[in-house]
Amino acid sequence: MVATLSKNTAGTSWSLGNERSYDVWGSVRSGAATGGPKGRYVANLGHVQDDESGLIYMRARYYEPETGRFVSEDRVMDGSNWYVYCKNAPTLFVDESGNSPTVYINMILFTAGFIIGHIVGVTIAVLLLMRNNPDYVVQNTVVRNLFFIGLEILTFLSALTIPGAKGEFGFADKSLKEITKTIVNSVRQTGWGRHGLAAGLGFMFGVMFGVLNAMYDAFLWEMENE
Repeated sequence: MVATLSKNTAGTSWSLGNERSYDVWGSVRSGAATGGPKGRYVANLGHVQDDESGLIYMRARYYEPETGRFVSEDRVMDGSNWYVYCKNAPTLFVDESGNSPTVYINMILFTAGFIIGHIVGVTIAVLLLMRNNPDYVVQNTVVRNLFFIGLEILTFLSALTIPGAKGEFGFADKSLKEITKTIVNSVRQTGWGRHGLAAGLGFMFGVMFGVLNAMYDAFLWEMENE
């Protein structure tokens, strides 16, 4: 939020107030540092600033924009530094809850949605192929796609659970159960807005990929065996 609009007494015009600019960590670079806490840094995410302490309340904990650090540990213990804000890259990531940058959760939900969509897409394609194609074409198409879906699932789980690899997802040193709990907590705290969009897009692309891939495989099998 960089400014506020208020209607004048006569109700025929508007005046601009509370103009502010910020650095990437949330410190006010110019403009009023007090007044209207809902109109300050990342107010579009629902965060407010406390006038007395100058800290920003992010629901899970308080954040100090001057140092770019939280004043208490991350409750979900995300990463190796439990005080860091947005992985030290606030121009790339968004922290909606004060726990962990949403980008990792969305990445996981998108990938999970894609895998589920891939399964649904292949199922739709197989039902269509069963009408006019020989059994061997349908069977080989199913086997081939089940193989790749299995690889996708194994790769996805490995990226979450293998030490080192899971750090790329922001879940270093966590079990699959702990990762699932972290995702559920994030969804509860921030709602299904951005999370639902990520999962939905992944599912949509997965369905499209599954249908097209299965139909293409069937076409190749039929051409090779005619």
